Amino acid sequence: VKKVTIDPTLYIGQDWSVVRPALIGMGLKPKPEYAGGGVAGTVVGLAPTGKVAKGSTVTVVVARTEPKPKPKPKPKPAKATAPKPHPPKPGPAEHAPPGHAKEEPRKR
Repeated sequence: VKKVTIDPTLYIGQDWSVVRPALIGMGLKPKPEYAGGGVAGTVVGLAPTGKVAKGSTVTVVVARTEPKPKPKPKPKPAKATAPKPHPPKPGPAEHAPPGHAKEEPRKR
């Protein structure tokens, strides 16, 4: 059985879409395993490495998450302005539209 050498330094950090055909071209059967951190789709590890028999399955660990998610931008604090005052409700001193006037209870 012919053997091929897998040098992990050639593949770690590369995109899975590049590593997969390279390993297939060496006569290997790459099997992705999605785990860990790193740029999504990037190879972060593989096993076995070194001298491997052609036709062997090689487990390729592919990152599925970003290394450090960028913090979401904090919402800008609203300008310190007082809330707009509500229009005053018609009171006894103000004129109310016809039909909306409150009648004062009549004193007897």
